[in-house]
Amino acid sequence: MTAPGWIDAIVRQFGEAAGLRNFSLNARGAAAARFENGLELRFEYTGTALAVAATVPAPYDPPAVRRLLAYAHPDSQRGPRIRTGILPRSGRAVFAVAMEEREATLPAVNAAFDALWRSAREFGGLA
Repeated sequence: MTAPGWIDAIVRQFGEAAGLRNFSLNARGAAAARFENGLELRFEYTGTALAVAATVPAPYDPPAVRRLLAYAHPDSQRGPRIRTGILPRSGRAVFAVAMEEREATLPAVNAAFDALWRSAREFGGLA
């Protein structure tokens, strides 16, 4: 889904600040980047919200899944509401923040990224 120009501008500004040249949403409203430390970052415009997700390598075993799900518990949240999951086929943990279109600002995107990066680092999925 094509995102409004102002949402794409926010994603472009985020990318420029992160040193990602030509980082913007494509015609389907998505953008992705992979970092050297193993983190994969994805932005997706859903038509009503902007989702920011990070995935990192993770074992698919009960202790890791329990630890991952603990990040989604409201009592452990600091900053934006993070949702978590695991992709067993790819062996990756997912940390995601969704913000309503009206909440999407560069400071909100930066806060979401910071929270996702911190969670991924604490989880132990970054090289």
